[in-house]
Amino acid sequence: MEMQLLRLADFAFLLRDYKFASSTYDLVRKDFGTEKAANYHAACLEMGALSTLLQASMTPSESLGTLSGPSLVSIDYERVTDPMFQEAAMLYSKKCNAPQLAARCVMLQYEAMKLLATGTDGLRDAANGIFRSAFELDNDLRGALFLEQAAFCNLKSGNPLIRKYNFYLVLAGHRFVKAGQVDYKFANSHLPLLCLEVSRNSLLCQWPRVI
Repeated sequence: MEMQLLRLADFAFLLRDYKFASSTYDLVRKDFGTEKAANYHAACLEMGALSTLLQASMTPSESLGTLSGPSLVSIDYERVTDPMFQEAAMLYSKKCNAPQLAARCVMLQYEAMKLLATGTDGLRDAANGIFRSAFELDNDLRGALFLEQAAFCNLKSGNPLIRKYNFYLVLAGHRFVKAGQVDYKFANSHLPLLCLEVSRNSLLCQWPRVI
């Protein structure tokens, strides 16, 4: 019965009936959680969170069809979908012993937030989520790559967070060293210095009296 409901949810997702897909994933998720089927439980959490994000990106008049554009004003990301993605990643990593699936879940959350969320807040939510996952998943190379992406999100936001960008790149360089990728460490060490120099020159151009 649970597998039939899961296929129904997948079929609704393919037809872009995200509201029905989200509710069905949530229903079958509880059954899989009761039966201790961690792999299916995590998959339902992952797809349920994605369905909720996609549903929020559609206009109220749309039930099936194309997306209307990025707008997540109808849901509270930090309270609704973010915990679902977190729990799915932890289940994949700890219960299922599948770090690749946990990394896939984190990257799916990150890309969905970048694509669907609105402006600065969406990029910062994506950066916060992938930054947290860099330390929760026990893999130095993946952690370094996640920290790099979090840094670039802070740089691309509407009001660039230069200090966070630099700090995250330094952390990424440290994780690259732990993973044995020393060459990438040097690349991440030079970028913060270059960024600081550019921001310093920009500051001196805008406020010459500071000199």
